[in-house]
Amino acid sequence: MENFAFVCGILGITLSTLGISAFAFREHKLGSRRTLSDLAAKNSKTLKEFRAILWVCGSLISVMMYFLVIPNISSGSWLLIFYTVIIFCELTLAIIPAGKDRIGKFHDFLAYSKGVGMLALTLTFALILQGSYSVVEFILLSIMTIFCLLSIKFWDYFLFFELPFIFLSHMSILLAAIAVR
Repeated sequence: MENFAFVCGILGITLSTLGISAFAFREHKLGSRRTLSDLAAKNSKTLKEFRAILWVCGSLISVMMYFLVIPNISSGSWLLIFYTVIIFCELTLAIIPAGKDRIGKFHDFLAYSKGVGMLALTLTFALILQGSYSVVEFILLSIMTIFCLLSIKFWDYFLFFELPFIFLSHMSILLAAIAVR
């Protein structure tokens, strides 16, 4: 089961990285202040594509987290909590589109909660894993935190901080999976 979970995770991370990159490259217009969620909310076609990326890739990565990483790591209960918050927010974000209304504010709350969860997950990996795995997780956490701070300071370029933040989070999860194999 662990090999199957690992392959699912690799597939999910690969599809997510390629899918999100292609989506952002195709939909982003220079000079526009948009997040991935804003790009997705443009029309029903982009919303369906974004939902497919989140649901399929999130589910595949979840198989790796729930069946490989969490059961094979100490303090798995913290990881379970943080990852469950992340995946709940991700799957819910796919349902609730971004916007300026009350529902859009809830979407923003979920997006920020997911981001904080991603940082908490990486911090937990950094504290629990041993040796060079821990060092690399701390480096990933530091870079992710820098991207968060830069996205607040330079909102016009949010997408350019959002994408690497997501990819670094993927790397953190993949590193933890490799560490427990």
